[in-house]
Amino acid sequence: RVHSLDLSSNKAGNKGLSALEAYVWNCSEPFHEISLADNEITVEANADDNVVSSFLRCLYNHPSYPRKSSSDSTVMLHPLVLCLSGNKIA
Repeated sequence: RVHSLDLSSNKAGNKGLSALEAYVWNCSEPFHEISLADNEITVEANADDNVVSSFLRCLYNHPSYPRKSSSDSTVMLHPLVLCLSGNKIA
């Protein structure tokens, strides 16, 4: 089981993020952390529909996010750590 996916500094662009979105959507196990820092992902200012928004919608609608754990009668929610720094996201 993979908990952390570090794809930082790989020159991944918008097509790479779209491919990752398809993978995440079809993956039943949630990630704890995804790093896409310092890649070539670009979003123009005032772009309503873009790859970053699409990826965030994927995570929002995915039944495994946020990650959940339970103990006794308590359910705990664990956020996904998503790093997109160093990209050209306006």
